[in-house]
Amino acid sequence: MLKNWKFKFFEISHLPEPNCPPDETKQVDSKELAFYEQSVGAWFQTNLEHDKTKVTLASGAIGLLITLFCFCSNQDNASWTTFFCMMVSILFFLTTIIISEVIFQKNATLIENIINGKESPSIGHFDKFSWITFVLGIVFALIYICNVAYHVLPPFCK
Repeated sequence: MLKNWKFKFFEISHLPEPNCPPDETKQVDSKELAFYEQSVGAWFQTNLEHDKTKVTLASGAIGLLITLFCFCSNQDNASWTTFFCMMVSILFFLTTIIISEVIFQKNATLIENIINGKESPSIGHFDKFSWITFVLGIVFALIYICNVAYHVLPPFCK
C-alpha cells in the first residue's frame, strides 16, 4: 500500500470527473487526495504502534521472568528445564526487541527513499519474524511460569 502512494496521488489529482465542471473536479480530487494522505498516515501510525507495543511487552516480560527467577527459585525446585525455558524465552524476547529496532530503522529508510523517489525493498519479512519470536517467547515464558508454579505453590497450599 505504501509503495505506490505517489502513483495514487498522481492518479487522483489528474482524473477528470465525467459531467463535472473543471472547478468541481479539482475540489473532489483534492478531497480524495487528502483522504488518501490521511489513510496512509493512519496505516503507518498503526503499524508503528504495533511495533512499539511488542517492544514494551517484550521488555516487561524479560523483567517479569528475571524477577520470578530471583524470588521463586531455590535449590529445592531449581531444574535445568526451568532454567532452559527461562533463558530461551528471554532470548526470544530480546530477538523481538532487536528486530523491532531494525524495523524502526528500515521504516525511516523506507520513508526517505519514498520521498526521494527511490525504490525500497519490503520489510514485511522482518515484521513476520518479529511476531514469530514474540509468540515463541510467550510460549516458553508460560512453560517457565507453569513449571515454577508447580514447584513453588505446593508448599504454600499445605
